[in-house]
Amino acid sequence: MCSSDLQLGSVDLTERREAAYELAEKGSAALPALDALVDALDDKDAQVWFEAITAIGKIGPPAASSASEVAKHLGSPSQQRSYRAAWCLSCFGGEAIPVLAQAMKHASPQHRAGAVLALSRFQDFREEVGKLLNEATQDEQLMVAEQAVQSMVSLRLEAETISALSASRPEIVVAAAMGLSKFEQLPETVSTDLLRLCQSSNLQIKAAAISAVGVSQIQAHELQELVIASVEQPDPVLTNALIILVKKRERDPELVNAINIGLKSTDSNVRANAAVVLAAAGVDSEPTAKALMEALDISESDTAEIQYAIFRMGTPVVDLLLHHRASTSMGKARIIDTLARFDESIVSTLLMALESDDAEMATTAADVLCAMETLPNDAVAALVNALGSSAGAQQLAILTALKTRRSEEHTSELQSR
Repeated sequence: MCSSDLQLGSVDLTERREAAYELAEKGSAALPALDALVDALDDKDAQVWFEAITAIGKIGPPAASSASEVAKHLGSPSQQRSYRAAWCLSCFGGEAIPVLAQAMKHASPQHRAGAVLALSRFQDFREEVGKLLNEATQDEQLMVAEQAVQSMVSLRLEAETISALSASRPEIVVAAAMGLSKFEQLPETVSTDLLRLCQSSNLQIKAAAISAVGVSQIQAHELQELVIASVEQPDPVLTNALIILVKKRERDPELVNAINIGLKSTDSNVRANAAVVLAAAGVDSEPTAKALMEALDISESDTAEIQYAIFRMGTPVVDLLLHHRASTSMGKARIIDTLARFDESIVSTLLMALESDDAEMATTAADVLCAMETLPNDAVAALVNALGSSAGAQQLAILTALKTRRSEEHTSELQSR
């Protein structure tokens, strides 16, 4: 017995900590101290415990005889201890699986959940573990069953996770569908089940299924009606699912067009919902930009969401905004306000628009320059120069912009005094 073994049983806390740390550093060479390390798992000091179980795990399969003792800590009130025990058991390889199978029958739900979590680490024994996890989805305690699905997903057990879609408890169905959404691509055989779940009256199930559809082999044209109906049902859960779907399908034009339809709705909540999905999914196509601009003409409480979706498209959309012809004066004011939210990077584009033969576009550019929070000095000079070649509304807009800038300068001077 080496000195480290003896110090693990010392009454001096510092000595016990140092001994446990030293053995954890030895790796497989700490095998002779296994009994002492197992005893140290009863130490009341957290540091000694963590170093001891780390040392046992690092010994690896030769320490598998301690699996039952390590498994006692799977149901620890401390989540960190439970996770560490699961890790340690996974270091033993296949010999720990029978111990975990027994732990899954423990009276404590926390202990069973810990065992199921530990199984998620046995990548080299997926077939054997898959059977155990399938059984665990039937556990009377929901927390255990849900952990079983999560472990299936971690191990990429496709068939077992798909099977959980038929579970009687909605929470398990949701967990399975959300888990499947994390896979690369699903087999065609699961398409029928997912489409069925997409029609569920349970909003959580429906949303989870829509998320999973993103990695299914269901064609985009088959999903258009589903997408339109989901956009028309504004709810954060469904909205997030639609965002996942559009992202997973790499902003498929058919799906995007279905969302764009929501921008034409007479319901401001539906328009806002469509705009949120488009913005969060990073859609930046020209048809969508035009649909958003048209939505501004009829926007009410949804103006902010639509403006943000346009703004997220970045400076490439500026030219489209300048060319847009709003159907109402309020719509035009919203276009100007949207453009004014961009930074100085669009000033050069606005100055070029000032020189356009299109008087309406030039006027819009001047109005935007007037509305922007900051404006470079060369932009002011360009406005002055544009006065000579402008007339009517365009000239009035330029004069207003210059007057506004002059007023701001005076205010700034007074404040500095």
